[in-house]
Amino acid sequence: MASPEFGEFTDEQCVAFFTRKLDQLAESHPHLQRDELLAAHPLVRCMLQGTKPSLTLGSLAPDGPVCTLDGVETTLHGAVRAGSGPRKLTVLNFGSYT
Repeated sequence: MASPEFGEFTDEQCVAFFTRKLDQLAESHPHLQRDELLAAHPLVRCMLQGTKPSLTLGSLAPDGPVCTLDGVETTLHGAVRAGSGPRKLTVLNFGSYT
């Protein structure tokens, strides 16, 4: 059976995919702890545990500390407000750009 394209996975296929990826990481990087990886990927953690994520489509984004690309510490809501306006762009990167 062919693999579905990203965005077309069922929940079960997502769980199987991420389980395989975590197992591969454990083999190639034994110093990484599964709990540490899951703490950095809360949606994957929820899927593997069978719990519902707290963020859903249409829900308000929680405010929290962020660091801008200029290295300025602010909050998520503050950064979005500062970037709003004519011809301004706000890019959200939920990972590391380093």
